[in-house]
Amino acid sequence: MRYNIFKSIDEAFVKDIFEQKSNFYFPDIKSQDIKKIKIKKISPDWAKESCLVKYKIFFNSGDIRVIRGSAKQNESRKPVFLVMQYLWQRRFNKSKYLIAKPLDFIDKANLLLYQEAQGKPFASIIQEGNFYQAKLSLQKIAKWIAKLHSLRPKNQKIRKAVFLGENAYKKMLKEIPILMPSLKQDLKKIPSLSFLKKIWQTSSIIIHDDFYPGNIIVNKNTISVIDFDRAGFGPALMDIATLYGAFEFPAEAWKIPFKKEETTELQNTFLNAYCIQRKLNKNKTLEKLHLFLVKIFLDQIHYYFYFAKKGWKFMNNDARTGFTKKIRSLILKIEEIEKTI
Repeated sequence: MRYNIFKSIDEAFVKDIFEQKSNFYFPDIKSQDIKKIKIKKISPDWAKESCLVKYKIFFNSGDIRVIRGSAKQNESRKPVFLVMQYLWQRRFNKSKYLIAKPLDFIDKANLLLYQEAQGKPFASIIQEGNFYQAKLSLQKIAKWIAKLHSLRPKNQKIRKAVFLGENAYKKMLKEIPILMPSLKQDLKKIPSLSFLKKIWQTSSIIIHDDFYPGNIIVNKNTISVIDFDRAGFGPALMDIATLYGAFEFPAEAWKIPFKKEETTELQNTFLNAYCIQRKLNKNKTLEKLHLFLVKIFLDQIHYYFYFAKKGWKFMNNDARTGFTKKIRSLILKIEEIEKTI
């Protein structure tokens, strides 16, 4: 089914939604009239299959609220809303471990609305080179993800986590040389994809499935997590590998201002804290993690390639070369991990 996702930036449509449901969305400021709404499209203009929006809502009382919106052309946002709603009801709205509050799912525009999380992306803390704060944050982040993995929902409308399997990657590997012919020889270093069936076992555990530093928000003593687009039932180690592996991204994809021994210490801090919370053996967990690390780097190649493909005709030569270098560096990283397995 295709949706009219760009209704999410239509002023009349947006104003009608917020005015009708203001008391429901903002119970702490009931009966306050909306003065104006600023609508800012976050996704690039050439993106036709998704629409990310920021709504800044001004009330006559002087109060201001910031709401985020996410709409997709060919994939319903409702399952994402249901996952977030379930987590919000399971105490991810209190204590130190939070999610961005889900507000609503608007079927007409396939639009998911949620409150903006307060704080700083963990990715920014890493980029600032604040080793002490990064280490302290990772201990709290480990507790957040351990709490998520401890849930065992029954009779809930929770989907399976989004999984890119062997067929998706084979399709990608055929398309890459067409767009980026200089990568043809590099692609031969990609290992057999048969291991994917081995690691992706459906479970009763909810995983975030996109647990990168940019989706983790740190605010003093609280940790919030955003972007549940891929979340659902899946293997817990996918989340652990995603954050653990982010510290091993090649500089072409993401340059981290820490020395190798510092990134290793940060990885160990996170893995130790998680294993303690979940009562797991760290060495056995690390051994199982390697294949998941290959998977997350394949996912990154998939992300960069299809992002580049959609915007290729709008890019200059420098931008195209940059994407090609990113993908090549990720292929080499997979080759490096393969040697340790």
